[in-house]
Amino acid sequence: MRERRHSELGEMPAHWECLRYEQLILPGGLSYGIVQPGSHFPIGGVPIVRVNNIKQGRIVKNDALFVEREIEEKYSRTRLRGGELLITVVGIVGQCAIVPEDMAGWNVARAVSVSRIAHEFDARFISYCFLHEPVRYQVYSHTMDTVQPTLNLSALKQVCLPAPPLGEQRAIASVLSCLDDKIDLLHRENTTLEQLAEAVWRQWFLEEANRLQEIALKDIADHVKESISPSKQPTLLFSHYSVPAYDNGREPKKELGKNILSNKFRVISDSILISKLNPRFPRVWPVFGQIDETLSICSTEFQVVKPKNKNYFGFIYCFLKSPAVTQELENAVGGTSGSHQRVDPEVIFDLSFPKPPDDKSEEFAKLTNHYWLKIDENLDQIRTLAQMRDTLLPKLMSGEVRVKY
Repeated sequence: MRERRHSELGEMPAHWECLRYEQLILPGGLSYGIVQPGSHFPIGGVPIVRVNNIKQGRIVKNDALFVEREIEEKYSRTRLRGGELLITVVGIVGQCAIVPEDMAGWNVARAVSVSRIAHEFDARFISYCFLHEPVRYQVYSHTMDTVQPTLNLSALKQVCLPAPPLGEQRAIASVLSCLDDKIDLLHRENTTLEQLAEAVWRQWFLEEANRLQEIALKDIADHVKESISPSKQPTLLFSHYSVPAYDNGREPKKELGKNILSNKFRVISDSILISKLNPRFPRVWPVFGQIDETLSICSTEFQVVKPKNKNYFGFIYCFLKSPAVTQELENAVGGTSGSHQRVDPEVIFDLSFPKPPDDKSEEFAKLTNHYWLKIDENLDQIRTLAQMRDTLLPKLMSGEVRVKY
């Protein structure tokens, strides 16, 4: 049934249609991921996409888990071929990504749905529809709040989406994806710069280190624990460094004080945030350069590490990101729940390493400081491009702004 639902999507151009999601996919082309990740990484295992791997409209592969091939064989229905639209249906629902061709053979974990879009619709356009506020409202209005927010496939099928002609779908997707491609390029440049710094750090301070003298993190960094109550300043707009914000692209979320009910830590300039929650999923967040410290706060899951000497900023950041630190913190966790294990902050500041020579630390700072500056500049560009995309998207989706095709 083809219908127009102005109450849900607003007024659209006369030749546009409004279709339920199930009308956009191939018959039998919507399924739910039920493959559970294994307890280890088997040789020859099958990589799977989890909710955590779907970020900013793309699939992040670098921390994929694997399942035994014999187990994955039981769930061939959700095996990926490339080109499918993935939608998260548990936890942070409604996050989308299109499967690239080089991921053919992967599978999906629980909480991810797999849709094969019919040829008369553009998969990129459909994925952008789920960022449109009226569509997001429908998704969340059908979500059930149990242990985690959950969207049943039957409810997902009924979500109503705008469906302009295929040529216009492609034109809209092309405009928005140009901005997203530039954002992705800047993110990848930042990742490359960080990897370069980490490679030099490993060579200078691990492989060539003099291990006769060891010091602890607390010897070269302060533990900042200034508590802030944002709700006492309800009209101020805070930059909130939270765990979800880190997982969603490492961009602090702007929130009014009245909406932040619990106490937070103050974030200060030239500091490094490290999460004490579930260290097997390391979250290390550099805050390089000057920020508005009166309006910058972080979740108490983060610990604020302030280098005593600015030359140690890059050294400490690379150290906290190193696999050895991740392993040591993972071994020190407490708590019985696998999803809520925490490490004592004192363990973090007691971490030890070979004392870096002053001349090497200074040289490393000179070498890498322009990396952090470039990363900061790229983040500013990313914010501008994202704001442009977020401004254009509802206008394009509603037909208020039209593109030639």
